[in-house]
Amino acid sequence: MDQIKKYMGSNMSEILDRVRAELGQDAMILRSLTKPKKINGSVEFEVIAGAGHKSLQSAVSIPKPHLLKVKKEYESNLPKERERTAKEIESLHQEIQNLKLCLETVFQDKAFPESMKMLRGHLLNNGADRDATDRFTQSLTRILGARAHQIDSAKCLKVARALIEKGFGKKISGKTGTKRIRALVGPTGAGKTTTLAKLASIAVLEEKKDVVLVSLDDYRLGAHAQLKAYADILSVSFYTFSSPLDLKKFVQILPPSISVYVDTSGVSPMNSMGIKKITSFLSGIGPVDISLVVQAGLPWLDFQSILLKFKMTGYHNLILTKIDEMNYWGNWLSLCLFDIPPLEYLTNGQEVPKDIMRCSPSFMAEKILQV
Repeated sequence: MDQIKKYMGSNMSEILDRVRAELGQDAMILRSLTKPKKINGSVEFEVIAGAGHKSLQSAVSIPKPHLLKVKKEYESNLPKERERTAKEIESLHQEIQNLKLCLETVFQDKAFPESMKMLRGHLLNNGADRDATDRFTQSLTRILGARAHQIDSAKCLKVARALIEKGFGKKISGKTGTKRIRALVGPTGAGKTTTLAKLASIAVLEEKKDVVLVSLDDYRLGAHAQLKAYADILSVSFYTFSSPLDLKKFVQILPPSISVYVDTSGVSPMNSMGIKKITSFLSGIGPVDISLVVQAGLPWLDFQSILLKFKMTGYHNLILTKIDEMNYWGNWLSLCLFDIPPLEYLTNGQEVPKDIMRCSPSFMAEKILQV
């Protein structure tokens, strides 16, 4: 009895096995197609096979050795096909995103106030995140109500500044440095060692405290030497520890009047084991103020990742560093709008103890709006 059947699947080897099992070893491949799937980049095969039709059998009958050859060819080409399809889909997604941005620009809502359009463009040009910008301008439009269509761009900037200052006013830490032990944590290259030296200088020179500097940084070459140099300048003691137990014993024998400033290793946010190691050093040594040190110019998504990955350290506030290296300040708008720990200090250079300042709502707003 003549049979012609269609087979579908993502694995050519399995399809050919089904053909032989259902139609026999003398089955014929009448047609085969390769179809890329649009969602996940995988490949789907369509095979039409037949058995028992003499005229077709004499023309296209494929013996078992040839079936095995076809199988091997498909299996060898499959990774290349998948890679090519994935690249095509990625390119298509990028084209869609670009088209979406173009449409947003060309077909802006006519009801949206002109002053808000100008503010939106101003923020985006200063490096603000698109989602944060849209959220902020929409919120500002709701607050202003009918007045949003009446005010000019200067008045709009003034109201925007007041709103940003109010947002940062709730996020800036007022009570810091109240605990005897102060520790800095954060990713590599954030400037923890220099920042710790600045904080210790403030404690020694302005607050007249007795201070010791402690280094736990056993990753970075020369880290101990750098902090020891700062200790010599301040005429304070310097110690290094390689185990949590040694640090705990040291803190216990110190007189309560002496403040301890601890520098930890810079760790990639992806290095969970390294972050756990830092956490183990700081656990159980007593009340400690832990500050997460982050480079101020990072994009919002990178900033979020650092906040999340270092959460296990139990940090209490943020110190933003290297603002002197920033060209665009709009990324700070996300810090104003979204949930973050309290902001404490900004650093703006290498000079100790000069280049450090308290976070200020007015300063943050001024830089975001560049007014």
